[in-house]
Formats: sequence, structure tokens, C-alpha cells
Amino acid sequence: YTEEVVHWIEFVKCLRKANLPIRCLVEYIRLLRVKGSAAQRLALLRTQLENLEAEIRERTASLDYLRHKIARVEEEIAQEKKP
Repeated sequence: YTEEVVHWIEFVKCLRKANLPIRCLVEYIRLLRVKGSAAQRLALLRTQLENLEAEIRERTASLDYLRHKIARVEEEIAQEKKP
């Protein structure tokens, strides 16, 4: 593979890991072929960034809640073990 192909593969993998829908990826690639489309591509990427940041906030809140629940159950178990 050429360096350019490897770059594209990494780019696509990154966007897919960020949950970019295939239709948006296809749109991005389509826009690459359109002269003067940089602003549209930037908007697409920024929208995905915002979506990913929102998802991370939601998942972080879920992690925090789960950690809290685990700590409470661990405390309960510790209390049960006391004579």
C-alpha cells in the first residue's frame, strides 16, 4: 500500500470509531472531489466532533454512576462481614 492509501485507511478507521455514519463518510469523500468544499467538510467534521464529545460526556456520567453504585455495594458487603 502507498502512504496515501494507509493514511486514508487510518482516517476512515478513526471516523468509524467515532461513530461517523457511513453516509457521512461517503458525503465527506464526495465533497473532497468538489472544489471549494472545505467549509462543508469542516462543518461535517465539527458536527461529528460535537456528537462524539456529547457521547463521551454521557458515557462519563454513566461511568461515574456505576462507580458510585459499586462503591455502595462494596460498603454493604463490608458491613455484612462485620461481627
